[in-house]
Amino acid sequence: MSQSMEIALIIGIVIAIVAVVAFAVNGGIHALTQSTSVDIVHSEFTKTFDGTYYASVDVKNDGSKVLDNVTVQISGSMPYSLSPQSLEPGQTASYSGIVVPNPENPISGAQVPVIVKATADDGSITSKMGILFAP
Repeated sequence: MSQSMEIALIIGIVIAIVAVVAFAVNGGIHALTQSTSVDIVHSEFTKTFDGTYYASVDVKNDGSKVLDNVTVQISGSMPYSLSPQSLEPGQTASYSGIVVPNPENPISGAQVPVIVKATADDGSITSKMGILFAP
């Protein structure tokens, strides 16, 4: 093999290695710049005449990753799944319904904690704490 062929072969291999490294770094940077974030955009807490509590919570995916298994928990209630279950970045999901078990008769205007949790498509978890005011 001539010397010029060897140089061309070495240059070709170097260019291929640089291209593979650049592709890997670009993908790595993209993965590092993605984020998981949720925001509580609206929440209401009401009580019926018979003492049953109802809540309405709207959540927005403020991050850049798809979120699955989005839940909301009001005070010591069980976690409720929001609809839709999977949220693309910028989308919102909602829960509206009864709160079980009922909170222990909070004083009107008292702060009742709300916790929203979600799992991103890469397995990372994000959460947001908010408050509702007792009716």
